[in-house]
Amino acid sequence: MEPIGYITLLLLIFVITIGLSGNIARGKAVDDDDEDSMSKYVAQDEINEFKHRLHMFGEEYGKSWLVMPNGDGEPNFAFISDAELENLIEDGDERSENDLARANNENISKSVKFYFYTKDSRDGVEITPEDLKEIEFDSSRPTKIITHGWMASSKSSAVADIRDAYLDHQDVNVIGVDWSDIANNFWYPTPASKTDDVGKYLGNLIDELVTQKNANYDNIHLVGHSLGAHVSGFAGSSTQGKIGRITGLDPALPGFQFSTYVKVPEERLDRGDADFVDVIHTCAGVLGMSITVGHADFFPNGGSPFQPGCKEKTLPTSTQACSHGRSHELFAESIKHKNFKAVGCSDWEHFKDKKCKNIYTNMGEYATRDIRGAFYLKTEGNSPFALGLNGTFY
Repeated sequence: MEPIGYITLLLLIFVITIGLSGNIARGKAVDDDDEDSMSKYVAQDEINEFKHRLHMFGEEYGKSWLVMPNGDGEPNFAFISDAELENLIEDGDERSENDLARANNENISKSVKFYFYTKDSRDGVEITPEDLKEIEFDSSRPTKIITHGWMASSKSSAVADIRDAYLDHQDVNVIGVDWSDIANNFWYPTPASKTDDVGKYLGNLIDELVTQKNANYDNIHLVGHSLGAHVSGFAGSSTQGKIGRITGLDPALPGFQFSTYVKVPEERLDRGDADFVDVIHTCAGVLGMSITVGHADFFPNGGSPFQPGCKEKTLPTSTQACSHGRSHELFAESIKHKNFKAVGCSDWEHFKDKKCKNIYTNMGEYATRDIRGAFYLKTEGNSPFALGLNGTFY
């Protein structure tokens, strides 16, 4: 999908400003971290500078509209509403009895498709939870399940590049989740509000893989970008057994993290959704969440929306689109080698001051499951991004 022209931008600003409402009172939700630490881990000075640049688009930017990338990194307009975003996926206790049934209703099953891949079947075979008998699923292999975000599909680079990297470098089962019939909606609150339903339907597929094909929950790894990270979280929290791993790639901020609070863990990706949850933050505090939500959270270049190679973009909206998509680019590359070395650190300022712990690990595919905390590294601005140990000091 081509980006909307900037002349059209002025007309859209006028229309949206008139047609949509502003802020409403904040609801009640808490975060794994206390509220004082919501900006602790990230390059906050750079985020503040970036948000200042966004003022060129007027006061309604971030309230009634914003620019987000599609699954191929192209900036697109997303129409939002504070009121709708604040009420996303709430009243979970009241809805819990009917959630699974609702997630498996006819509309969801028609709108969400799953494609199965192996090294010997790279074209993909469409599968459903109800019928898995015909696929050559090897339960001894790890299973990688990749989910896209807003304005994307299983053919988008956010899924395809990761899928191809796995098929080129590992002997695994790969499943691509395609919820584009829901995700391709300029009215952002609609796909954001459906992440729980899509996630529970994915959870049903996983349970059926275990039942029908003897899959092992611990050998299943979910990878999701942006809204797809939250889809993966809902899937992990809904399965009958504990998923082995979830990797969140710049989990979407709008609708899940606000200026003074964050959705409760049951309403977003959280470290309780799998035995090991790792997160890569590349547009933190703008399009991606800025808090730690996993067992291990990685902040390449401070998690800043000024990712190397993105900062040079002319408009800040192009910069944030580039940075938000950088997370899946980094992860796809991480499947090919173990050169994304990261160091454990209490925050970004300590990393810059070389006051980190003597704890090193790999970011991305080869992160070890026993690591905990926040990790930092520098990267290049273009592929190959990894700097090895040279990326572990400022």
